[in-house]
Amino acid sequence: MMFYRGELRQFCLGQLREHGPMTTRAICENLVRMEGKNSRDRRMMSDVVRRIGKALRIMQDAGMVMRPTQKIKGEFVWKLSQ
Repeated sequence: MMFYRGELRQFCLGQLREHGPMTTRAICENLVRMEGKNSRDRRMMSDVVRRIGKALRIMQDAGMVMRPTQKIKGEFVWKLSQ
């Protein structure tokens, strides 16, 4: 999957606005479903999860999103900053 500059960030922010707090994997699954790709492709899914996670961490440093310090059921849940 290819993304233009800022496109992945805008997608993640849109997902968090629309659906509320989400895990990185849930955001990835929504993206893959929208693109019409096969969500059973493990290599693609791990690549997209890693890229979304990096985008979210950069947005966290910029104060756009936040996550709790503790994992919930083994995963971090991202939400928009107030």
